[in-house]
Amino acid sequence: MNILHVIDYAGLGGGAESVAFHSANSLPGKNYLYYYNRDDNFDENEFPNINFIESKHKSSFINLPLNIIELKKIIKRYKIDIVHSQLFWSNLTARLATPKSKKLFTSIQNIQSQSSLQSKKARIIEKWSYRRGETTFCVSNVVEEDYKMIVPGANTVTLYNFISEDFFKGAPSEKKSDDNDIKLIAVGTVKKQKNYSFLIKVFTELRKRNKTNIHLDIYGKGNLVDEMLGPISDLKINVNFKGEVLHLWNIYPKYDAFIMASLYEGCSVAALEAMASGLPLLLSDISVMREISNCNAIFFDLNSIDDCADKIIAFSEKKYNTQELVNNGNLWVNKIGRKSVYIKNLWEFYNK
Repeated sequence: MNILHVIDYAGLGGGAESVAFHSANSLPGKNYLYYYNRDDNFDENEFPNINFIESKHKSSFINLPLNIIELKKIIKRYKIDIVHSQLFWSNLTARLATPKSKKLFTSIQNIQSQSSLQSKKARIIEKWSYRRGETTFCVSNVVEEDYKMIVPGANTVTLYNFISEDFFKGAPSEKKSDDNDIKLIAVGTVKKQKNYSFLIKVFTELRKRNKTNIHLDIYGKGNLVDEMLGPISDLKINVNFKGEVLHLWNIYPKYDAFIMASLYEGCSVAALEAMASGLPLLLSDISVMREISNCNAIFFDLNSIDDCADKIIAFSEKKYNTQELVNNGNLWVNKIGRKSVYIKNLWEFYNK
């Protein structure tokens, strides 16, 4: 079986890219991957079972006809049986280029009404281009329900993201700090969706309450970092940006808990990684967070700085049964977050 994966970006900066590359590298058959843009540091040699094809044209509406023609030629040249695309642009191109005789699978990674399909124009294009017989993988039930409201006739199925097996190496255990400091970790691209400005306000409140033993390290990059550094310095709060790092499975065990204040998510890979690493979770109280954690977390109200600060303090004073949350969370992520589970389910859908 010849499978063509189509993705906007060759790099491992996000959940969509990580899942696409690691799954394509592990699937049976011959796997090709066609992309429009790439990270200069991306190393194709890490994925020896993928045949990479770089588009001659960057992704844009002006280049759309050229992208479609090029993709059609690739499908024909390599005798592709299945096309599986990721995210808005690649999904659009794949729908318009894939012959009706070929199986088409698309994936969406986020709540579309708050991200790619916010605008009326984008929703019209999505409905118009959606192909009969297409199967759309949604990374959570929440994402699936949201998408079905936009494209009511869509053939959708929930398929949770997976994480690297390296995160499952250690047994779940509650982190014990060597001193009185409480060290929290946040992971994710520094953008509005992740709501780091909220956490800065929370740590400002913690400082007002003289809770200077509680610290937050944020791992990730983004355009908003520079504008946040000034206020953090002026407020003298315990928040540090650590940049983007690899091999986070070595980083998580150094912390007491994971925190995420996202406004919305599809299926947070970082939260799954933290669960697998044995960390208690402090999460924004939104439906998708309850779903992907199976409610094994401490949830805080995004409309209340005080609520979040109160729960961080309560956690620091060991007022929660965090060991139970850790154990149950680890069992849950073993059930939904392993690559073997994802590949098995994906392969079954490919062969239907």
